[in-house]
Formats: sequence, structure tokens, C-alpha cells
Amino acid sequence: MQNLILKNYSTSQLQWLIRFSVLAIILLILFLGFGHKTHANENTSVTVSVPTLNVRASAEISASVIDKIHEGETYTVIKTSGDWDQIQVTNQETGWVANWLVKETKASTDTNEKVTVTSKVKGLNVHTANDFNSNVIGQINPSKSYPQLQDGGKLVQIQTQQAKGWVAAHLVNRQTVQDTKPTKATVQAPILNVREQPGISYGVIAQLKSGETITLTAESNGWGQINIEGKEGWISEQYLSKQPSQPTVTKAAQTSKASKVAVQKNEKPKTKSNDHKTPDHQQTNTLSGKTIVLDPGHGGKDNGTTSINGVHEKQLTLETANKVAAKLKAAGAHVILTRTNDTYIPLQKRTEISHEDHADAFISLHYNYSQYPYVKGLQNFYYNQSRDGALASALHDALIKETGLSDRGDGYNNLYVLRNNSQPSTLIELGFLSNKTEETVVENDTFREKVAQGIYQGLLNYFSR
Repeated sequence: MQNLILKNYSTSQLQWLIRFSVLAIILLILFLGFGHKTHANENTSVTVSVPTLNVRASAEISASVIDKIHEGETYTVIKTSGDWDQIQVTNQETGWVANWLVKETKASTDTNEKVTVTSKVKGLNVHTANDFNSNVIGQINPSKSYPQLQDGGKLVQIQTQQAKGWVAAHLVNRQTVQDTKPTKATVQAPILNVREQPGISYGVIAQLKSGETITLTAESNGWGQINIEGKEGWISEQYLSKQPSQPTVTKAAQTSKASKVAVQKNEKPKTKSNDHKTPDHQQTNTLSGKTIVLDPGHGGKDNGTTSINGVHEKQLTLETANKVAAKLKAAGAHVILTRTNDTYIPLQKRTEISHEDHADAFISLHYNYSQYPYVKGLQNFYYNQSRDGALASALHDALIKETGLSDRGDGYNNLYVLRNNSQPSTLIELGFLSNKTEETVVENDTFREKVAQGIYQGLLNYFSR
């Protein structure tokens, strides 16, 4: 059939047909090429916006996976091809990611902005290079922050007193700070805590009294940096009267603060000058007058379980408890933590705290583990259903709604802190550190904020019965 068709054409017609076909193919190739134009990117980085993202060998979905990166991590973009970005994963490795699963950020040109890094854990290793296998030259602790020099994705480069080095990005908190012209301010609160870092969960290093005048050297998200007794510290700007009053807008960093101590009483919402109205949190509120004991599981020599990334359960429970404490304090509750640092507290002592303080609710916070990596979800336990069941159910329902974790239900369990507790009590397992996807979610500070909101709402529902 093909031969019969070709016989109907002369030689010149066939030559013209061939030339036309070749030209059409060339134009088609050029058209497709322009549709997926590759171009270099200058001063562009991307932040992962999904729990886990595959890094591929080339810019196509069928390419082999060479690495995995996680939500919140930031990488430099080398070039873009269609719907794919080539990123610098480590010093030695590049790869391609789907750019609809990342958020693009242009490098800041504001020379007044700087990023400080604070470790979430004690003894965080500092490496010589952007590689977990490189030599360890030292360690850092949560008590001090360091300037960030580079964002290398899985590791970030910092400047310590001794040398430059690299630390694990998922084990640090980063805060964007904007330097300001020195600004005078006067303390308005009777006593104002000076903290190690900008946040109420950090340790108190000094205190200021009403009427004292100080100089702000930097600002970050409602906190001002000052120099006091040769040290840098941070104070809440809501208790200051600045001259002139020119609030500085600054961007929030990727991750939030590590937790050290319980919320301080003097950091309640402030009323305006000459305004003698009752602060918001003292107005009618179903948590006002309620005593809540928060029990961060494990601590000290008891690490609890350990995540795939090497984070101990004891660290996550303390960070979560501090986040919840701040939320409940703001709602007017009297909050007591069974531990406020990395200390071993016997189970008997934890229940004694609940008894001695006549807790209206005792909430023990934990993270789960299974030998089966596919197991996931949130679960609540109680011991005495008539006494504890309503509390467990109210918190469970609110947490499932707020966090979006899989629902493993609530039920009976013969656990010491529940069995030997005379107050309404529950133990919450906030997801599985043995599940890769869930681990990535629960180690994020956004998750802890959702837990705080869930427990707050659950308690409102419980006390409003």
C-alpha cells in the first residue's frame, strides 16, 4: 500500500515532501524545547512544603530517587527546567525536585537582617563541612545562639567562637532578627524578665524594674534585644514605652523556640498606659481558676523512644509541654509542669504533684513507637473511666480535629501515672516516631502549636460540660 502511494508522486514532489517533513520535525522540536526552557536562577532558594520530598536524578517523574528532603528545609536553586528545580542538596550532591511542592524565596537584600541559630538539643555536633560524615569539631547547646552563615539544606553553617561549622538543620531553631538603630525605651511592667532568646520559653538571665530606661539594639517578632551586665538578652516589647514608637516588622523564622522553663507570671497580656481594665485573660473564661498539671514524659537518664532522625522523645515532650503551658496560661489557667528541664522525675513524684496541687486535670504527654513502620496515629488512655473518661475523650476529639493525625481512639490502660492518680487524668500518645511520615510532622513546631490549640479546646469542652 505504501509503495502504491509513493508511486503517485514524482521525484521532485518526493524531495519536496521529505524537506517539508524534516522542517516540520525541527520546528516541533524547537517548540517543545521552548516549552521547557532551562534557565539559571540567581539568589533564589526553595523551602520544602510537604512532609517528605523525593530528590531525583533528572527533571522527570520517572527518574531515580537519589535522596529525600523534608518540610521546612531550604535549598539553593541552581537552575529551573519547566516544572522542575535543580537544587544543591549537599556540597557534593545536586538533584531535581518538583517545583510545585516547594515554596520559592528570593534571597534577602536587607543587610540589616540576620539569622541566628539555637540548638534544640544539648551537645549538638558541629561538623567541618556540609556533610554528616565530616569530622566533628565541637558541640553547641540550647543556652546560646550563633549567627547563621549559610543554609545548606540538611545542614546550616554557623559561626562559633572557635570556628565556622555545620549543624543539622532539623535540630536547630532559626530566628530572623533585624538590627535597628539604637532605640531608647522605658520599662512599664513592675518586673520584666530578660531572657536568653526572644520567647517566653527561654531562661531568665536578669530582671528589670518599672521605670528603668534601656536601649534596644535589635528586634524580632515583638521582642527587643538589650545588653545587660555584659550579656545580650531579650525582653517583651509589649511592656515597653519606646521613644519614638516605631515598631519594626520582621519575618518569622522557619522553626520556633526550644523550651527551657515554665511560663512566667509577669508575661501576661498588658493593658495600655492609664488603662485600668482587667487584662483579657482574667475576664470570664472556663479555664480561669483551673489547675492543669502537664507531665512531659521521660527526662534525664530516661530518653523514652528515639525517632528515625535521632531525636529523643524526652525532648519532644518537653517542647510540647511548654507550648501547651503558654497557651493555657494565656487562657487564665494555673499551669504546673512536672519537669521544666532535662531532669529525671520518678513516676511516683509526678502523681504526687497532681495530688498536692489538686489538679483539675493531669495530662501526660508522650510520643509512640512501633516495630512496624507503617503504624501511625494519635491515642489517649485513661484508667478510671468514670473519673477520667470524659477528660480523655474531650482532649482526644479536639486533638484529632486540630492535628489531623489518624485516629487510634481512646481507651483503658493500666499505666502508673493514671492508676496511682487521684485526680482526673489522661496520657496522650502524640504520634509515632517510628513512622517516617509522622515523625516529620510531629517534629515540626507547627505541630506543637496544633497540639496546644487542641488541648486548650479540649479542656474548654471538658469544663463546659
